[in-house]
Amino acid sequence: MLEGELLATSRSHIVPRTQLLQTLTGEPGFDPLFMAFDCLYMNGEDLSIKPLGDRQEILKAAVHKLATEFIRLSEPKRFSTEKELEIVGRWAASQPSSEGLMVKDITKPYHPGGSDDWAKLKTVVELKVTVLESKPTDVGYTYLCGLRSNGEAVQNPVRELAGQRYAELGSTFVTKLQTRPGETLNVRIEELLVLEGGRLAWGKPTVVGPDSSRESYLVSQAVDLARRGHVLKVETRIEDVSSWGPADAPIAFVAASPSELEKARDEPLVGPVGEVFNRLYLEPLGLEKSQVAVLYLVPKVEKATDSKVEAWNSRLMKELSRINPKIIVTLGKVAAEALEDLADFAMPHPAAILKHGDSGEVARKVRQIAGRLQELAKDDDGEDTRSAIAVREYERSWWQMVPRTGKGRFVLQAHWRGLSEEELDLSQEALLKTGHSVHCDLRFEIDSQSLWGFTVFEGSTEEIRSKGQGEARILHLTPEDSLQGAFKLLQPHEWLTIAAEKPYISSPGGVGATSKKFSKFIQLDAGEYEFSYARLHGREVFLHGSKLKGRLLMQYAPVGAKPGIGEEGESSTDRVWIVKKPESQEPYTATHNLADVVSELEQKGQDKLVWSDRPGDRPQILDIDGHNALSEKEYHAAIFKADAEKRLVFGVVSEPLTVDAQGDVLSEEEIERFAHNFLINSQKFDVRHNWKQVRASIVESWIAKSDFEWMGQVIKKGSWIIGVKVFDDDLWGKIKAGVYRAFSVGGRGVRVRRVRFA
Repeated sequence: MLEGELLATSRSHIVPRTQLLQTLTGEPGFDPLFMAFDCLYMNGEDLSIKPLGDRQEILKAAVHKLATEFIRLSEPKRFSTEKELEIVGRWAASQPSSEGLMVKDITKPYHPGGSDDWAKLKTVVELKVTVLESKPTDVGYTYLCGLRSNGEAVQNPVRELAGQRYAELGSTFVTKLQTRPGETLNVRIEELLVLEGGRLAWGKPTVVGPDSSRESYLVSQAVDLARRGHVLKVETRIEDVSSWGPADAPIAFVAASPSELEKARDEPLVGPVGEVFNRLYLEPLGLEKSQVAVLYLVPKVEKATDSKVEAWNSRLMKELSRINPKIIVTLGKVAAEALEDLADFAMPHPAAILKHGDSGEVARKVRQIAGRLQELAKDDDGEDTRSAIAVREYERSWWQMVPRTGKGRFVLQAHWRGLSEEELDLSQEALLKTGHSVHCDLRFEIDSQSLWGFTVFEGSTEEIRSKGQGEARILHLTPEDSLQGAFKLLQPHEWLTIAAEKPYISSPGGVGATSKKFSKFIQLDAGEYEFSYARLHGREVFLHGSKLKGRLLMQYAPVGAKPGIGEEGESSTDRVWIVKKPESQEPYTATHNLADVVSELEQKGQDKLVWSDRPGDRPQILDIDGHNALSEKEYHAAIFKADAEKRLVFGVVSEPLTVDAQGDVLSEEEIERFAHNFLINSQKFDVRHNWKQVRASIVESWIAKSDFEWMGQVIKKGSWIIGVKVFDDDLWGKIKAGVYRAFSVGGRGVRVRRVRFA
């Protein structure tokens, strides 16, 4: 049983639906084509319960075996970063008759109907058009619409209405809205086609509503809007220079368009320009031209205008998706402006360097690229990194990562990365004799659909052999020891048993693997668990596995410290998640009074607590009373003095041992470092954290050396006080009017390496 879409083709080209509708009553003689998306049932086996990644491999083999021209595989394009998704999305949006992009989780089973496991992404724009003719139907109205024409070179029929000429676009979908000729409509479209011969056509025109605020767009305005919205689709010609580079190229260089010499040789960057490219751009990276990709916005010997860039955009995105480079580098200003934030680096074109020389920019950028390649190589070799996405998701919904009933199943798996095909049959004991990267994944059941998880960093294989008795350190963790870890994103329920019968192997590019190496999941233990409590910076469970038994604590604690449950550890700025197996088996909920815990969290500005009276009881998700009342007092430092004549305002930015705007508690030492970093690196102010800088400057700044009273307010020792001179008239007026009454810290952070998954 295959899932897919039945299409019609003519001379090997897919026939647009609009053309099909025009021929329904005749005998068009089109050939059928089934585009296969998924394989759900085969040879008596229900495949729908398997992860999508496995089903795709089965589908690929099945379509290949059928070997018929009437069934074609819809080749999936995998991605693991937002940038890769943007590349695929731009490519999909630019395809003729494209209906968008289906995004699916490759680890999930098949779910009929709506599901959180998949989403359909569409790129649309709204055009303002004039109604030229109203056409009543049995269920509503369709409207023949047009764009104002100033003599643009389009071959659409032209109609005159009230002295204005309009280029007809076609009729809208049926709508209940009633209007009349001459009125302006907002119509949402998914594509604007420039057909052969220069005729404009729109795709899926859906009426949004009337617009009496302005007249319809000119043809040129509509084309420009569609181009900027990535829905303009133009028939293109054959390129002058072919794409260059292997499918696994680590770097893709993108230039505007080729030269006559490049066309003659059908190779990018040749001659003297090529010599500069090889010597200054590639040799310092230890690369040869055959190892990188070189692409063009417009692969024709012509100027890369906006319309031509858009016309060739589909080809470029397809090539970038095929190559899937780790780094994208633009060559020249035109390419940099076209790709914008899709590019990782922007460099001068080698032709410009040949003509004007290098001011040092190329060498500087090459060093930066080399550093990025080294970081990515480390990640690809298997170094574990904390996912920023997982951290953000935990902070957003940690209180939902609990078992609905208070208990459930758990599994402990060893996750090996960076394995060769020859090493896939090695046992856990044999793998521990290698130097490969390994950590443990603890997965806990939430309900029948999903799991919450915790990654346990086990250390080196040598440490695991000595402290983990040849299995895993967490299985033999002593009360005096602890391990670091990190929370995972919510996972599909299938991961609970995926390695139960035999180890699970993930191919290169798959789940948990690198781009060129395999990963292997080995189940070490499984059983039941009971939930006890959870708060933002800690939680407790009781495990009943074959090997992993008893009380397990997960705490967000200062590095090197050993705080008790509930302590926030103000003495250190470097905090990590640690996992411990304490000697005492008495539950936290038995040794702590609920009211006291609520009061403590109230003081810390935290807003939720998940609590089970006894481990395994159905948990209560408690909203901490008084949180909102504390917000204004605790989270913002009030401006306590304003000098109207000098336009100066004074206030405390941060106070030790007090909850700040980020919900953190800082020590005096942390506040002092924070203040110094701001004065050295930033000194910028905005309004309500909108990131738009306002005209204000810090003129005074000091750390209180002792407690003192000023303007009726007690200033604590270690507090950071600032004086700010306001130059912006509007801002000063709002400060005097009491609209803005406090300084609010925008945030502090620790710079970490950006992870780009292969």
